[in-house]
Amino acid sequence: MRHHSRGDGLRGGRPFGSLARILRDSGANVSLLIAVAIVPCIGAVGLGTDTAQWILWRRQLQNAADAAAMAGAYALVQGQDANAAARQSLAKNEEQSYSIDLVESPPSTGVAVGDHSAVRVVLHTQRALPFSSIFLKYAPRVGVASTAAGHTGTPACVLALDPTAAAALTASGSASITASCGMRSNSNADPAADFGNNPVNVSEIAAVGSISAGSGISASTKLYPHVGPMLDPFATLPMPDFSTLCAGAGALKVKSNQSKTVSPGCYTDISVLGDANFSPGVYYIDGGDFSIAANAAAAGDGVTFLFSSSAVPFDGSLVGRVNFNGSSIVDLTAPETGTYAGVLFYQDRRTAPSNATVMQVAGTSGLGYAGMLQGAIYAPATTIRFNGTSTLNTNCVQFVGRIVTFSGNTSVSNQCPPGSGSQAFAGRPYTQLVG
Repeated sequence: MRHHSRGDGLRGGRPFGSLARILRDSGANVSLLIAVAIVPCIGAVGLGTDTAQWILWRRQLQNAADAAAMAGAYALVQGQDANAAARQSLAKNEEQSYSIDLVESPPSTGVAVGDHSAVRVVLHTQRALPFSSIFLKYAPRVGVASTAAGHTGTPACVLALDPTAAAALTASGSASITASCGMRSNSNADPAADFGNNPVNVSEIAAVGSISAGSGISASTKLYPHVGPMLDPFATLPMPDFSTLCAGAGALKVKSNQSKTVSPGCYTDISVLGDANFSPGVYYIDGGDFSIAANAAAAGDGVTFLFSSSAVPFDGSLVGRVNFNGSSIVDLTAPETGTYAGVLFYQDRRTAPSNATVMQVAGTSGLGYAGMLQGAIYAPATTIRFNGTSTLNTNCVQFVGRIVTFSGNTSVSNQCPPGSGSQAFAGRPYTQLVG
């Protein structure tokens, strides 16, 4: 008779016997658990790699679409072919392969639908991912869209030059600003321009960074945050060497009971307590201020005041400033021709920023002043602080400073006389992503 061993038969055969031995082996148990656990780990790593790759592709594709839409919009404001410009931009993209679904102007959908100054670009790519392609029948599709609008830019009369200062362009206190021209801030800060809830009614406000516009901004004021910087319109304006020009210069003081005609030249300080009439020409103020006291008067046609220092080596902290006091009467007009055509006040661009060098075109007593200013106030290294009043005619004035701040009731229309040299700065075309 044949006897069956425990290892033979359906239940005691070799496969199950081997399994039993494995289960009795602790080392084999660990190996089995590792083998079971590693499968989802491999899957997680594979999916993570695919997800990172998919995000990278989408980002690269979005960058390409944004650049193409911006190129198309900029072409529009220059009167060129937007479609050709957008496709030319896409042709230069080497980060990602793609298919162009659409380049259109005006957009047929989205936030800029029907806007003839806008361009919409739609792209997609379809590529197999390393891990998920094992399971997917078709490669995943990544699609993006971008819309940009172009603006010709209105003429500007206010420009804050500092590229990093927080709120380089501001309205404070009880400021109320009205202007038929634009205002610009080259700061990329958040915000780059801050008007609080002050009433502001201007043609447009543009900034490299963000714009903080409260309830006082008029509905007709166009806001353009995150645009390119505006070039300094007076970047090439020369500042003469005061160290030789102002040798032997002295201070000028017009006394309170005095009426005096002043000739162009170099002065270490100009202080007007009475009535001063400035003859046409350039006035060099060496290390001092141009101050007009309360109830005093200063008038002059075709005049420019330059602020610098003759110190050797040059010391930027010694440069003076304008300082108009309350209840004074100021009637000053820039020249129409020459090197400083259209420029009324020009502070050396090497000036050290401080309270002592702030261009205080304001009534410090808060009572305001009367008269007329015509021309540019240029302080590229420091702050222009302007306090307008209803009695001051600023139909033709421009402000260009490192920082520009307004208080009081400021009204600037920039309706400059033809040929005065004091017109607002030409609007610069720029584009903006809108969707």
